Amino acid sequence: MNLAQVALKVDVDTLVGLREGVPRLCRALGSRGIRATFFLSLGPDNSGRAIFRVFRRKGFLNKMIRNRAPAAYGFKTLFYGTLLPAPIIGERTKGVLAALGETEHEIGVHGYDHVFWHDHLGRLSEAQVQEQMAAGIDAVTRLTGRQVRAFASPGWQVSRASLAVEDLIGFKYASDTRGRSPFRPDLGGVHYLTPQIPTTMPTMDEIMGLPGVGRDQLAVAMLSHIKKTQLNVMT
Repeated sequence: MNLAQVALKVDVDTLVGLREGVPRLCRALGSRGIRATFFLSLGPDNSGRAIFRVFRRKGFLNKMIRNRAPAAYGFKTLFYGTLLPAPIIGERTKGVLAALGETEHEIGVHGYDHVFWHDHLGRLSEAQVQEQMAAGIDAVTRLTGRQVRAFASPGWQVSRASLAVEDLIGFKYASDTRGRSPFRPDLGGVHYLTPQIPTTMPTMDEIMGLPGVGRDQLAVAMLSHIKKTQLNVMT
């Protein structure tokens, strides 16, 4: 019997997600013998600033309502970086990170300041991108005790500068994009060396709340996107 291959990618970019979600996921995955890749953003949690995307991204508000974001993340998270100071995620979760470092899960970097990267990458110079990546790598290495070999760009945002810095650092692979199969990027006639392993499946928050997809139907809806003819990557 041909079984489908599924790679599980966990992007962590909020304080509550790391402090509460990651330990629960590790227990759930560990009890089933499943290993995942955790991409960590350990800089400031500026989640409250993401609200400004309501004015820039069509459908953003609708998705937040469908997924009941305030209930999922808590109201404090929705004010971080605006009405409340942005906590430094890594410094507030040292115990969780040390425990994650002892697991068999792969650990990668998901930027440093997730919201800053997501909203401003297109205007960042190569030197500024390198500064963000270096800060992210340093925090993950220092707090988990693990070497970093993979990168996942916040919000699936890429630029010539970010791809060039990935090559300069020498990541084994990156998972910056959506797509159907692994590839090496070619942007503006420039060929980049770092392989991309794209997310091939929709994320849970993208389909949760769509017509006919409630909590009881979510698992079946996700399974319907798995294909036996390719590597499936779920974020």
